[in-house]
Amino acid sequence: GINTATRQFVISQVLIPTIEVLVVGGGGGGGGGNRGNNNYSGCGGGGAGGDRTGNYDISSTRTYTVTVGGGGSGGPGGNSSATSGSNSEVSAPGVTTITSAGGGYGGRETEPGNSGGSGGGGLVVIRFLV
Repeated sequence: GINTATRQFVISQVLIPTIEVLVVGGGGGGGGGNRGNNNYSGCGGGGAGGDRTGNYDISSTRTYTVTVGGGGSGGPGGNSSATSGSNSEVSAPGVTTITSAGGGYGGRETEPGNSGGSGGGGLVVIRFLV
């Protein structure tokens, strides 16, 4: 996928000791169609990114790294290939990394689609549990 973004943030001195994380991978792009001899071929849409959730104990200070996967690019036409979406993930030292797969690209006239976890981008939501 294109336009994948990675950022870091620090959580320290909080009164609420647990956060819930939702991680969604970027979706795959749709396949490129073809027009030849006045016939049009259909193409498959890209697959949605996978999703995972998890809880983190944030009672100690950690630097978290969040990667939001970009959506795959669609096939530009002429029976051309699309690309898969990128993975999204949240990680920090000493905790389990939560990773969601990017979606597979859509099929085209002469090629099946690719397996995977929306050309839409991924998503990471962090919520404090009260």
